[in-house]
Amino acid sequence: MSNFSDLLGRKCWRFLKTASLFQNDFSILRLSIISVKKIWIIDQSGICLMQYDFESNISSNIDDNIISGITASLLNFSSITGLDEGNIDTITMGDSKLNYFYDDNVIVCLETINEVKEKLIQKVGKNIHKSFVFRFISFLKSNNVIDTKIFSSFKAKIFEILKYHRLLPKSNDLL
Repeated sequence: MSNFSDLLGRKCWRFLKTASLFQNDFSILRLSIISVKKIWIIDQSGICLMQYDFESNISSNIDDNIISGITASLLNFSSITGLDEGNIDTITMGDSKLNYFYDDNVIVCLETINEVKEKLIQKVGKNIHKSFVFRFISFLKSNNVIDTKIFSSFKAKIFEILKYHRLLPKSNDLL
């Protein structure tokens, strides 16, 4: 009887150890595949200039106009009232975070999983923001009506930045 319980104990221990290793591997895989769920680039008036959904998940469908308007309003409200010194960096919603990087020209909002390091996402947001403003500053500063389709060419740069920081897989399957 003792041999049977020892054998059963060893089998259970091996199973738990294997399951634990699998869980760790799955976490690493999850982080490397879907760290960034969605990105929005919004002007200060709340117009969505461009967006990209990396998951293409219908159940997490957030209307771009709603998120853009709410984001611009919230950031404007916080700066006017001085709440949190006028800075909002992240908003956590369940298993996702909305991460913001913005100035007077444009707002970059990255929806990520909670496990992504905040410093990394701020660095990525700043990089995307800087690249976008550099490329499109003349359109952003003009008072003319802008066709937002011109901003779609920026998606390739977003992929480049996210892959460089290992927030997307190296393959081009998402393009």
